[in-house]
Amino acid sequence: MQPRLVTLAPLALLPALACGAGAPSRSDAPPPDTPRSGYATVDGLRIYYEEHGRGQPLVLLHGGLTTAQVSFSAILPALARSRRVIAIEQQGHGHTADRDGPLSFPTMAADTAAVLRHLQVTDADILGYSDGGVVALELAARHPELVDDLILVETGFSAAALDDQTRAWLTGATPADFGPLGAAYAEVAPRPEHWPTLVEKWKVLQLGFAGITPAGLRAIDAPALVLAGDRGVPVEHTLELFRHLRDARLAVLPGADYFVLSSHAAHAVPLILGFLDEAPPQPEDHHGSR
Repeated sequence: MQPRLVTLAPLALLPALACGAGAPSRSDAPPPDTPRSGYATVDGLRIYYEEHGRGQPLVLLHGGLTTAQVSFSAILPALARSRRVIAIEQQGHGHTADRDGPLSFPTMAADTAAVLRHLQVTDADILGYSDGGVVALELAARHPELVDDLILVETGFSAAALDDQTRAWLTGATPADFGPLGAAYAEVAPRPEHWPTLVEKWKVLQLGFAGITPAGLRAIDAPALVLAGDRGVPVEHTLELFRHLRDARLAVLPGADYFVLSSHAAHAVPLILGFLDEAPPQPEDHHGSR
């Protein structure tokens, strides 16, 4: 079975999507729940999570150097109208303290799996934004029993996602260059003074990331929605991710940049919910079609 390509119309036509299937109407949406939050202890580290809404679990995995609220505040209320949304803050990010040693995508995936087991979640849909998309891919590869559907937003799955200019800027970047993110970190972090250490660890993670191989991507069975703006992660890179996944759909929002979930939330939410509500396809091996 070939993955299906979702080609979006110009932005003038996109508001219709926001009113279509997958977007709960105000009349039938349940009242919002009071958010719940807590910590799961994983290998000595207390990892923060918060829950919103009821229903099928939908796990949100934030971007690098951000918090759950920074990454998802624009879409979280709409998603929580019909889902049990679980937002997890990774090692060193947001409310979660750091541990000794480097940041690692496989470790963050293992931590995520441990939090889900702590919450007695046996299977969930996973939405990863930016670095969270890489964590989602690692989770689907290493803990497939926990993953139903994947939504991968602005996900750079290999070193090719960073062009030479971006790589050079990142090499010389200082904590002050991430000012707004540092301010958001300081509001919730257990040790706000740890920000420079987190930035340096994150830079090492980004600059040393070898990527997930095409074979590794093809081994992932979970249906996936690859969602991006045409001005964010290079479109060619997004297309490559889409083509390597076994069962994928693609949505590229015209005029949207890397912050597509904030700037185009009204368009992104119906696409996400429409994908999650889609009937599961019959499994087919189409390795030979790539």
